Amino acid sequence: MLLGYKSHEEWAKVEESFPVAFVADKSQETLVKTYQKAMTKMVGSIVKISWKKKSGGTVDTEVILVPITFRDYAFALHFINKL
Repeated sequence: MLLGYKSHEEWAKVEESFPVAFVADKSQETLVKTYQKAMTKMVGSIVKISWKKKSGGTVDTEVILVPITFRDYAFALHFINKL
C-alpha cells in the first residue's frame, strides 16, 4: 500500500529486480550494501531509504534492518517507517 499497489499479488507480478523496481536510484546502493552487511556479518542497521511508488513518485522512509537466522537460513527483517 505504501508504494501504491492494491494487493500483494499485484506487487508480486513486477518482474524487475527488487532494488530496480522498488528502490529510488539514490537509495539503491545504500539498501543493497546494508542488506549484504546483514546477511554476511549479521549486523543490523537503521538507514534512510527512498522507495519508488507505482505512480512514479517516491516516498521517504527510515528502515530498520534486523538480521536473523532460523534453521540455518539467514533472513533480514525490514521495519519501515514513513518520514
